[in-house]
Amino acid sequence: MSHDQKPSRIKLVSSGGPARAPQNGPTDTRPIEQAIEQAAENARASAAEPAPARRFSILSAILFLAGCAIGGAGLAAWPHLAG
Repeated sequence: MSHDQKPSRIKLVSSGGPARAPQNGPTDTRPIEQAIEQAAENARASAAEPAPARRFSILSAILFLAGCAIGGAGLAAWPHLAG
């Protein structure tokens, strides 16, 4: 390892005492509790609704994969057909 790739030394700076956690004041948990209750209500409401139809069918996935295979074969054959 060359000299320019070696990591530099790290200086440790400390006040000598143990690290303490930050002292935060009392917090108001009502907004959090209200958000949890609202999410539970939304989950119950969405569970009662029917599930939306599938966006893509298996047939569209098969057609996509077939198109990829045909395109890949065409790209592989192109240099032989063009020259």
